[in-house]
Amino acid sequence: MAEVYCIINKTIKLADRTQKINLNEPLAYDNANAHAMRVTVFNDDGGPESLSGVGVVGSFLKSDGNTVTPINGTVNGNVAEVILPASCYVTPGRYKFTMNLSVNGTTRTALWVEGHVERNVGGTIIDPGTPVGNISTAIANANAAATAANEAATEASALVEELQDFEIATLEESKSYLGIT
Repeated sequence: MAEVYCIINKTIKLADRTQKINLNEPLAYDNANAHAMRVTVFNDDGGPESLSGVGVVGSFLKSDGNTVTPINGTVNGNVAEVILPASCYVTPGRYKFTMNLSVNGTTRTALWVEGHVERNVGGTIIDPGTPVGNISTAIANANAAATAANEAATEASALVEELQDFEIATLEESKSYLGIT
């Protein structure tokens, strides 16, 4: 499948200090797997640094103070990547994301991103194909549906009571009635 997420890419050298990136593009509320946080690592001479055996873990501090962690990442050559799960997009407000690379008991924060999760829905509630003007209309529609369901249940109960008055003939009685010997 093609990549359908936005890639936040940072290139670093091993000797570089970690710098904070302020992401101006907001993350949209209720997205899932929509952003890949990616770090491409080079050695101090400018050549690709192999990340073989390196663990990649992301942490996402949400505006409500809760942290989504660990978010396990992947390594491919000199590229480490973490794709944000749905739980990162459910709390509107400011967030902080860090990606840590670990090997042989050493952990380094390779990426630090701060930004916002923005609610991208609101206003009129829409039932697919049917606009609902406001919450009062939605509640009225729900109450009408509940009333109809109760009426249907009452009718079903009456039918069950009527069926209980019928007697079911035995197989022998049925044969005798039909004249089968």
